[in-house]
Amino acid sequence: MPEYRTSARLKNRKTTAAPAIQDSSSRNPPKRHKTVASPTSTVEEKPPERKIRGTRGKLKLITEMPFDILYETFSHLHPVDLLHLSQASKSLHDILLNRRAQSVWKTSFVNIQAGENPPPNMPPDMTYPNYALLLFGTVCQICCKVPGIYVHWAARLRFCLACMDFKRPSPAQTRSLERSGHYALFGLSGCPKENIVVSMSRKTFIQTQVKLSRERTEHAQQCFFWVQGQKMKRKMDLQTLRSQRQKAICKRLRAEGWGPELDFLGPRRIPNLPGANKPQALTDRIWSHIRPEVIDFLQEIRVICSQKERKELIQSRMIILYPKYDDYLNTQPRRFPLPGFADICGEAPFRSLIFSTPADNDFTLSDSDRLKDYFAEACKTWFESRSHALEALLPSECPRLDTAAAFFRCQWCKEPISYPRILKHKCLIISQANFKPSGDNVELYDLAVASERPWNFGGDQVEFDEEAAECARDIIAVCGADPREVSAEVMNELDRRVECLRCSQAKGRPAMRWTTAIIHELEKHYEEECQGPRWKLLEDPSEIDFVKNKEQATMNSWCKWVGCNHCGRTLNSGTMFWHLRTLHNIKNITKAEAQHHTFVPLDLSMKHPPYAVKLPRRQLGVNQR
Repeated sequence: MPEYRTSARLKNRKTTAAPAIQDSSSRNPPKRHKTVASPTSTVEEKPPERKIRGTRGKLKLITEMPFDILYETFSHLHPVDLLHLSQASKSLHDILLNRRAQSVWKTSFVNIQAGENPPPNMPPDMTYPNYALLLFGTVCQICCKVPGIYVHWAARLRFCLACMDFKRPSPAQTRSLERSGHYALFGLSGCPKENIVVSMSRKTFIQTQVKLSRERTEHAQQCFFWVQGQKMKRKMDLQTLRSQRQKAICKRLRAEGWGPELDFLGPRRIPNLPGANKPQALTDRIWSHIRPEVIDFLQEIRVICSQKERKELIQSRMIILYPKYDDYLNTQPRRFPLPGFADICGEAPFRSLIFSTPADNDFTLSDSDRLKDYFAEACKTWFESRSHALEALLPSECPRLDTAAAFFRCQWCKEPISYPRILKHKCLIISQANFKPSGDNVELYDLAVASERPWNFGGDQVEFDEEAAECARDIIAVCGADPREVSAEVMNELDRRVECLRCSQAKGRPAMRWTTAIIHELEKHYEEECQGPRWKLLEDPSEIDFVKNKEQATMNSWCKWVGCNHCGRTLNSGTMFWHLRTLHNIKNITKAEAQHHTFVPLDLSMKHPPYAVKLPRRQLGVNQR
């Protein structure tokens, strides 16, 4: 038979001779004794063998292969694979770190030079295994622990976080610096001058070390940029895997009919799908695991899509109807409390048309032209229903809404508000930050346009102001009127002035209108206890004329809020003429003529001029003293 080629190591291995086998016929075999199993004894069952995933030990004879075959095979591997093999076992470590394996490392590094973003060339003072450990290693070269993620390229040292503080070379050790009597040049720090080779002059040695330092610095920069390129390449590779995975998921979902939901998400939110942002190829097995979560997520997106479509449909109908209602408001008196557009959308027949009409039926301008005749009836219905709701809040002392002592307040500003100003109060028709709507008309509140919300949405934002009503009854009684019967218009026609007796004792004699007296009472004296009279009616004609003239004189210095009759916009007295001249082409008018183009806003605060006027003390009479 031909002799097969074998390894030289196997030929040189010493073999031990097998011991001589004695003749079995020279002695008799032992007799087998018959044994009877005990009835109480049990047969021990062997535990089942543990199943190990994968195959182990299949390559345990790889080190027995000839060296030339091993070297040829290993030369096609990446340097990082050679590094891992050298750390796998002692035998592989001896094979790959042998001098004869230098060609394997060299060939491996030459192969990766032809690839994308190759590493810098190996420095001449390093070996290929050490260079591979520096480039691709993960072990700290100081404490031999993982992870050694920090690298000092100039010192050619890889270390961990624990060793970084006290083992990392200082900047002085990485630069060529001459110190007195010592040379701090790459490992020569602390080396006395007399230990240096005598044949090399001091100047030549320094020049050589400076040259080596520059080469190391240049090589360190190349390594740094190579690492940054590797990180960027790794990042792009991971992003490519994620993109391919997301495209595969979208392709499967569109085949199942989830295209509109994916279009709603858009490219930026596709990674939010469960399991879609992993850098891993999508397989049938992976898809079977993540599909239920993805479908549940898209079910929620489908609900959001339907809500968005309904919102766009309702707001498109509101936008068509809004100009028609705005034209209707321009034909009505500005001082009358008319509902806002959000309230009109909640009244019949507009509510059923906007919210209950199927999406298949288009709502056009012609439909809104036919509905403009219903605005007057809807405004009347709204006014009556809201007035009845306010009447239910009145106590027995205030039988009617139009009485001068009937005051309300909202939960947002806490200011006394009379009727019908409460129906146009701004706090009750704008969005409040801390308000959470609830009830049947939440959709009307959320989808309202023109920055208006339904008035007093929920019905619990308004309450009767007992404190202001009590103060008003006292002041009205001082003015000589009946608090249960007199209205605010009658009180304004009486135009009487009252004096605060509590302030007259220390701060002079403040005289004011009846509405200003209510604010004065609430802000200055509400918590004070007074045994005697608190207010006095001014009866002296000279004092009344003095107060009214002083109020009229101070009105010009205060900013007065007015409304435009042409567009309804609220202005102050400073911008009123500019507004009329610029937007409505009304020029060269006086203040008296401007009053025909303006009106007093219905939601005007009670804290507006004229304010209280102090009577001089020189006019005090003997009886008053």
